[in-house]
Amino acid sequence: MTFKEDMMPILDALHQKGTYRITLLYHPKYESFLQLPKYHDIVKIPLGNRYVLKHIKAIKSASIVVIDTYYLMLGSLKKSSQQEVIQVWHASSALKKFGLEDAALNQNDQKMIRQYKSVYNFTDSYVVAGSQMEAIFKRSLDAEKKQFLRFGLARLNQEYTIHNRDVLEQPILFLPTYRDYEISEEDKLNEHDIEGLIIRAHPSDCNYQTSSIIKNKSLDELITMSSVVITDYSSLAVEAAYKGKPVMLFVPDEEKYHQTRGLNEAYFNISKKNKAYNKSELKACLNNIQPIDITNWVNYQTEDALAHLIHYIEERVR
Repeated sequence: MTFKEDMMPILDALHQKGTYRITLLYHPKYESFLQLPKYHDIVKIPLGNRYVLKHIKAIKSASIVVIDTYYLMLGSLKKSSQQEVIQVWHASSALKKFGLEDAALNQNDQKMIRQYKSVYNFTDSYVVAGSQMEAIFKRSLDAEKKQFLRFGLARLNQEYTIHNRDVLEQPILFLPTYRDYEISEEDKLNEHDIEGLIIRAHPSDCNYQTSSIIKNKSLDELITMSSVVITDYSSLAVEAAYKGKPVMLFVPDEEKYHQTRGLNEAYFNISKKNKAYNKSELKACLNNIQPIDITNWVNYQTEDALAHLIHYIEERVR
């Protein structure tokens, strides 16, 4: 588990069954959360090189392995024919290129490409919410049609009731994605630029910091309470739109981002009316935001997405 929003609904559902031995390999940032008494009977091992032998033992002894991103270690392991590795990924969609399509990958380096594929091919099944993500997984992660589980994603069905209103009422939420370069102050959106703006930074990004007033709020909770969601090249644009939120893309560095990381056809198919290239354009559009067409991102999504996945896992264990 690197992304709590994707893995915790699945973990909780399996744990409540009381019939499985569960081992969780988790990002250390979730250490305090996992100390809750209800998780006392789950074997928990932090991710990190010092525990790698424990990771290998746990993975090789499991009937089912559920992952939420690509883990390089998997490319060096051999799995039993009785095992199944299920990729739930950490996004319902993708506007930027990744994996084999990443602009940073040297397509002439066949050795590197083989190494990438060895990691991706460790996966047996991909849970998807829509046909458009299938096409992207085929290109980016070398997936095949027979591998897709068209259940929809548990993360899209999480609902939150906001009991503690300790943040602004109906704030405007800004969700910038990760960049491996610094952006200029002119291209940086700050809280004082728009009234009611709060920022939830990407944990690995150096350009933004999360607004102090929301540090204890989950991503899903923040999207639920917001009036408008602003992002850039993040798949959260589709997730917010699915949850009924008006969405704008703030993309002053579009050209540079496309050169360094790569943006796909899904991004360029989004109407220019939903994109702002400077702060003035953004402010002018906030009161008249056009809906984003997300049909092909969520055409498999149902209210029973989590139940379908849990049933599949139980059948595979049997």
